[in-house]
Amino acid sequence: MMFLKRLPQYVVALCLLTAFASAQYNSETVTEKSFENSSAFFESHFLNPYGLNTYRDLAVGFIRNPFLDIQQNPANLPKLENGRTHIYLDFRGDRNEEALVESFATPVYAGLDVATSYYYPIIDPRWYAVSRQEPEPVFSLGAMTYLTDPDKNPLLIGGSYQLVHRNDPFYQVPNYIYASRFGYSSALDEGAVVNQVPIIDRYSGSDELITQGHYFSGFLGYGLGSRVNLGLSLNAVVHDRDGIYRNASQDEFGSIDDWERFSDNSRERDQAYEHIDLSGGLRFQVSDASAFGIKAGVLNGRADQTFSSFDTSFYDYQSRGLDDNRSFNISGGNTSQSWERDGSTIYGRLHFDRHINDDATLRAQYRFSQSDVDLVNSSAISDTGYYESRWTYNTQSSEGFYEHFLSDVRSATGTREKTAHLGQVAIEWTLSRRSTLLTGINYMRSNTIINTIEPVIARQNTQSFYTWTYQGSQDTSQYVYRNFEDKTLDWNYESSQWSIQIPVLARFQVSKNWRLMLGVNRILRDWNIKEVTTARFRIRERTDRGTTSSETNFGERYTQPNQKLTEQSTDFISSVEAQISEKLRINLLVEPDFEEGIRFNQVWLTFQAEI
Repeated sequence: MMFLKRLPQYVVALCLLTAFASAQYNSETVTEKSFENSSAFFESHFLNPYGLNTYRDLAVGFIRNPFLDIQQNPANLPKLENGRTHIYLDFRGDRNEEALVESFATPVYAGLDVATSYYYPIIDPRWYAVSRQEPEPVFSLGAMTYLTDPDKNPLLIGGSYQLVHRNDPFYQVPNYIYASRFGYSSALDEGAVVNQVPIIDRYSGSDELITQGHYFSGFLGYGLGSRVNLGLSLNAVVHDRDGIYRNASQDEFGSIDDWERFSDNSRERDQAYEHIDLSGGLRFQVSDASAFGIKAGVLNGRADQTFSSFDTSFYDYQSRGLDDNRSFNISGGNTSQSWERDGSTIYGRLHFDRHINDDATLRAQYRFSQSDVDLVNSSAISDTGYYESRWTYNTQSSEGFYEHFLSDVRSATGTREKTAHLGQVAIEWTLSRRSTLLTGINYMRSNTIINTIEPVIARQNTQSFYTWTYQGSQDTSQYVYRNFEDKTLDWNYESSQWSIQIPVLARFQVSKNWRLMLGVNRILRDWNIKEVTTARFRIRERTDRGTTSSETNFGERYTQPNQKLTEQSTDFISSVEAQISEKLRINLLVEPDFEEGIRFNQVWLTFQAEI
């Protein structure tokens, strides 16, 4: 009976614990942290026949290929061996690896019971720089042709198209201001009651996330005599990702003493991105053995993302009109967020080729890029909670009331800047009539800085009232908590990254019609990440247990420890090429993985024709 006598205190304690320990409302987290930044955003995209895993970062300028040569500099006019027209087609298997968004650990927070347990994601700080790599194209198609004699003032024209389309399960972005827990308000643990009720899902809705992208390119090259070439390239990307998660259940239709439950859980995400990328280049044949080239370009793009969630819940133990035992609950939750990105990337490349002797060629290049993107974000969050209960047994009775309210409205502006440098040296060495060795070193360094200013108006209101009657005595518990904040969040994030790659590729002419390529790439990556959030309060007013305090014009700083991350890995690549005829080649490109047995991360089938 002691438990019954102390039941009011337990109820109030439970409400307070879930109000402040659930941590699903992160008031000092800025809206920008929930933006899902893609590797395709504000970066040049092109048809890369050797874009496997890490090789895509070093293929341009390292491996000789008509489309890679054009990407290095549209003034590079490739020499076609068996005609004036080159046609390329590939079918790609997607990467068989975890995306960054799927790799977050989610340890369990142990609450009072299973109903109050919660999952806290550990956020990888690299998320804010690049959230995810996009899936591989379903197919890639490219073509180029010489309209005039390739040996006399050649005029080259060409283009490519790639289609990306993939359907994934809907996943939650791992960082958030507010993450609703289905059937719960942010301060009310309704699950302890609701979980006693058998639930039958009458409807289970969509759970999908569709990614679709269209990548276009066109290029034009012209030779001014035997020493100077001009080139122009235009690329475009149209990329969308949208999805919905919906799950709804209805009541028990009076089958178990009129216990009822109605619920609805819906989340929607939409992301749209597009850019235009224009570049031009010059190539000079300095001598019979040496050539020098320069390329410059500008990319203008825009990205928009929205997220909305609608959650509700209804529970009724018995009709509210009855005087005997009853329990009633209304939950809520509504979030609407948007992100806008508008900016540009300027870039340039210098490259140099020299034939050292009849058996060896040296290639070197340097690339620089600078991205400047303006950010505009907004977020509106509301959460409600209402709970009422009544219990009577003989002369004992209890009656409770609970109420909760949460509102958070904010908008933000900011900038995102990224600077990247790439330096590469490669040597191609002909070992014999049937074998060639290609090796070199690739160094990349980038720095990403994100700054946002986010004004916030946040309100919270929590109150509970409980009365217990036992053997003629009455005990009453009451609690009131209110919080009002008018503040501005200043978030500063900086990620510095460098990497070194040392690739080695060996090619073998096995027979007249068969070629084999084997390669290994040793990679070292290093990140140094800094993050600081400063909250500047115009006013913070709190009421707690009958005491009201008010503070004005002060600040609080939240500094994350510097994150230093390193990765070392070794990637392999292999290909088998069949020379069907002088005009047609078929190549099977494979990226094997030997960490857990033998498996293939990617498999590509390519067709190349020259006519």
